[in-house]
Order: sequence, then structure tokens, then C-alpha cells
Amino acid sequence: MPPNHYLAVAGRLFVRHRTRWRADAAVGKTAVSSAMIDRVSLRLGRTLYEVPVGFKWFVSGLMDGSLGFGGEGKRRRLVHAGSTAAL
Repeated sequence: MPPNHYLAVAGRLFVRHRTRWRADAAVGKTAVSSAMIDRVSLRLGRTLYEVPVGFKWFVSGLMDGSLGFGGEGKRRRLVHAGSTAAL
């Protein structure tokens, strides 16, 4: 599965099933990630947080809880709720 497709599915899964996350936590993506992530965040009623390429741009939002999910497909990294897991 292409990394950006995986990120779109994972973002939807995390936001829908992590019920203890803040209700206003945004969905993050890098500028080069697929527009599928845009559509997922829209359908979930979440703000889309778009950043330049690089995991470092997600850190502050993940730490303060304003960002529930962030994905970067270019380097095959999945970022969510303050932790990373290589795909």
C-alpha cells in the first residue's frame, strides 16, 4: 500500500477510535502528502494542519495535544499522539 494511502486510513482510524483525545485535536500532514488526508480530516470534522516536510513540525502540536495525528509519507513515518512508528 502506498505510504500516503496508509496515512489516510490510519488518521481516520486513530481519530475515530482514540476517544480520549481532545475533540478539537487537528489532523496534520506535510505539504507533499496526499489530498486524501485533507478529505479524511474534512469528513471527520477536524481541522487540517499542514506543515512543511519534516517530522519536527508536528512535535509542539503533539506535545500540547492540539494535534492528534500527523503523517509524513515521504519518509514512511507515521506520527500520532506523541509517538512514532516506522512503517
